[in-house]
Amino acid sequence: MKVLKILGWIIITIIVILVLIAGYFGFVPGVSSIFGSNKARDLGITTSQELFDSANNQIAVARIGDASIAEKVSYEGSHPADISFSSEEISSLIAKGTWKYNPIAESFQMKISPNGAVEISALLNRTRLDGYLKATGFAEALKYTGTFNVLPEKVPFYLNGSATIVNNKIDLNLTGAQIGRVPLPTDSKSVQTVKNFIERRISGISGLNVDSLNFTNGKLHFKGTFPSKMSF
Repeated sequence: MKVLKILGWIIITIIVILVLIAGYFGFVPGVSSIFGSNKARDLGITTSQELFDSANNQIAVARIGDASIAEKVSYEGSHPADISFSSEEISSLIAKGTWKYNPIAESFQMKISPNGAVEISALLNRTRLDGYLKATGFAEALKYTGTFNVLPEKVPFYLNGSATIVNNKIDLNLTGAQIGRVPLPTDSKSVQTVKNFIERRISGISGLNVDSLNFTNGKLHFKGTFPSKMSF
């Protein structure tokens, strides 16, 4: 009987340890909140409606309709742009200009360092993934989204690295990536997958052409064309 009691406590201890580990990595919501792994990493970047307006005015894209309820987004026209955004402006543009199926808008922060290094953190809303992929022309990826069902509805992710885009082609150096607290691979094959996605997304937006995009002196610099109208 004594042996059974000892064995029982060993099993309970192992279960507790596994739950704590899973909670730290973001897979057990109640425990995750204790470790803070259910929250996006704070990069110290503030967002606001005023900053969104500032960035949106520079882009000069007319926004037609209600983004919060739209099933799809369409683009019309084209106009040249040679502009720069601060970390706060680009973060606000993504976090505040949210669309119904934007899966990364919540808590989005982009921090651009003076040396060109970029950090991105946000909460990934996996319930929006299917809608996003359908609406942006990546329906073939829907067969993979079921693997995310083991995750909480919202899970933090973090990326860091550097990138430039010239003539719609991206040169990407991904030095770190996490979902929850789980490190993701940053090998050449993984990086190529990200590059393919970004380049295909650029080509899928009518009126968008990236002559050059780079991160220098703590800002994102863009030269090219933007669509003139975005309809929701």
